[in-house]
Amino acid sequence: MGRSGCDIPLSVAVFEGQGIPDLLVAIGEQAEVDVLVPASVLCGAAVCRTRQGDAILYVDQGHLTHEGARHVVEGLGLREALIR
Repeated sequence: MGRSGCDIPLSVAVFEGQGIPDLLVAIGEQAEVDVLVPASVLCGAAVCRTRQGDAILYVDQGHLTHEGARHVVEGLGLREALIR
């Protein structure tokens, strides 16, 4: 595909998501609930990471590994939120 590593260009990830995360956030705002978007942890300004150090984050195109889920939970601060 002309890229090094397995990271996914943000433009590809956004296209494949077809606006669904933005739609869910808008619905959440209307319903006055928080919507958690894993991409906010997995993606930076240019790419969405598929690895964190030695840990592989995805099992396949849309499912996280245990390490990937742990990374998202920690990145979103869910553990702390659930303890409160």
